[in-house]
Amino acid sequence: FGQTENPLHGRTSNPHDRSRAAGGSSGGSAAALAAGMSYLEFGSDLVGSVRIPAAFCGVYGLRPTPGVVPLTGFAPPGPLAEQSELAHQSVVGPLARTAADLRLALSVTGGPEQLGWSWTLPAPRHRTLTDFRVGVVLDSGLAPVTAEVGGVLSALADTVAGAGATIVEGWPDGVDPAAGFEAFGAQVQAFFAWQDPPAATGSLADFAAQDARRMAHRAAWRRYFQDFDVFLSPVNFTAAPPHDDRPIAERTVAGRPYTDQSFWIAHAALAGLPALSAPVGRTPDGLPVGLQIVAPRHEDDTAVTFAELLATRSAT
Repeated sequence: FGQTENPLHGRTSNPHDRSRAAGGSSGGSAAALAAGMSYLEFGSDLVGSVRIPAAFCGVYGLRPTPGVVPLTGFAPPGPLAEQSELAHQSVVGPLARTAADLRLALSVTGGPEQLGWSWTLPAPRHRTLTDFRVGVVLDSGLAPVTAEVGGVLSALADTVAGAGATIVEGWPDGVDPAAGFEAFGAQVQAFFAWQDPPAATGSLADFAAQDARRMAHRAAWRRYFQDFDVFLSPVNFTAAPPHDDRPIAERTVAGRPYTDQSFWIAHAALAGLPALSAPVGRTPDGLPVGLQIVAPRHEDDTAVTFAELLATRSAT
């Protein structure tokens, strides 16, 4: 989590600064893209493992709406069992050097696997920045953003406003970020309980209560997206941190507990929303900064198109 290292190949470093992490667990995918070793990758995202590496390495990464990209093949060799509905927190999605490549990857990997079914990526809500209604939260006392990252994201919000988009700050009504973060942690625990049932703890009543919280969170976001098209936030409160080989419980990032890195990516995952990490600038030290673009459920191309338009605007 947050870093990539394995017994076969050792540590994966950030191509922008080899003393820093590439993110994880799909840090190898993001680093390969940033270093020009490949043009398209796929990663898995349970706790930000597509979005955080993409942000740290300055590439694009999409956590699709759960179920859009089948999980077949994302398993050890052998006979495959039917996927449980409890796998909804874990998705696979593309990483690329442009938003357009994300769309292309999704167009050929998305949709049901059964023969005879057809699927197309739903069209984006808008095709110009001026038409977008944008919600924004760029900082929180629960995971304060560093000044270097905050400065880049604030400038980005000014760019969006300058393009004529409607911008409103604040969390959606009915979304309590602290409660949502806690509920996300419970859902991750449920995912691992599904992976290893004998190790599971808690009662059926506890699980039902947590799932009710998840669905209430999803309903609040559904209501929000009746009035807004995308929601912008940080991917992480910091740029790529230095490598840290200590046990996770002992690690810190920018003075905060290591696991706080999952705060900003938690809310879209809990609600089952597509969320895209887009590179939008660099810190004074030259480290990439990622913006998270959250779109309505099953409207993945709205996030991709917004990222595409933003890149075009920034380039001019």
